Amino acid sequence: MVDVASYEDHTQATLHPYVKLIAQNKATTIIVSSNMNQAEARLPPINLPTFSGKDEEDWDEFWNKFVDLVHSKQSLSKSSKFSYLQGQSSGEAKTVVSHMRLTNDDHDQAVQLLKDNYADPEVRTLHLVHELLHLPSPEASADSLQVFKQEVESMIKALRLTADTTRAERVLKIIVQEKIPSYV
Repeated sequence: MVDVASYEDHTQATLHPYVKLIAQNKATTIIVSSNMNQAEARLPPINLPTFSGKDEEDWDEFWNKFVDLVHSKQSLSKSSKFSYLQGQSSGEAKTVVSHMRLTNDDHDQAVQLLKDNYADPEVRTLHLVHELLHLPSPEASADSLQVFKQEVESMIKALRLTADTTRAERVLKIIVQEKIPSYV
């Protein structure tokens, strides 16, 4: 027993100078590990979308991306957000907000004006139906049919978000059936 106790005391005394060094290495390991996780989380930058107000553009898609990238940032003033909004607007949409000043108050009014002009679910519905009507028929190949199926499903899911498709379901089925060649 005495030998074991003296061995432990000797080991403790021998390791004592290294205790501080071990603690520093653990801290460095944690910092390096944390920095590696941060490096892995870096994603490529997303470009700000632009919006001109053309019929083929989707206001909701533009606005959702803009909110994500700019509008939701608490560190930006409303006038800075408005400056970004004007910078990402073109054509008719830019004209809607071009006569407003870059102030906090005008920012809210500009957003409301753009929403009043472009955030219309009926316009989105008409756009999706138009896309569906002009969707090219698939070829007889499995790949072409798969791409066609995915396009149609995507459009119908988007339509369900903007319109009551249960009432239009028969019409949608007829449109899709007309697109599919009879030999398929």
